[in-house]
Amino acid sequence: DGILHAVIDFEDAPTEEFATDYMDVRRELSGESVPPVIIEIIRMPYVDRALRQFLMEEMTPPPCRAVVTLDSSLETIFRTYQLVEKPRVPTEIFRTLAAAVDWVRAETA
Repeated sequence: DGILHAVIDFEDAPTEEFATDYMDVRRELSGESVPPVIIEIIRMPYVDRALRQFLMEEMTPPPCRAVVTLDSSLETIFRTYQLVEKPRVPTEIFRTLAAAVDWVRAETA
């Protein structure tokens, strides 16, 4: 459906090697034109600022980003990523995947 759906579900903080691998896979999946992104957060530990900054600066910004999580503490952790993100893209947080998909479709229509 033209949406890159990333599920974040890990207990241990990612390493630099993990972050680099993630970026490589993301670029491979996205190709030249970065699609809208849905980030579904199930489990995510707090990550060091330098690694958050690396992840956000290395990603080519999507046209929009929907974040799905039921946990307000995970929402707060995600917002720490936004603090270091230089390119601003429309980003909304949702409690259901269906609501996120509807929003992305409306944003990209």
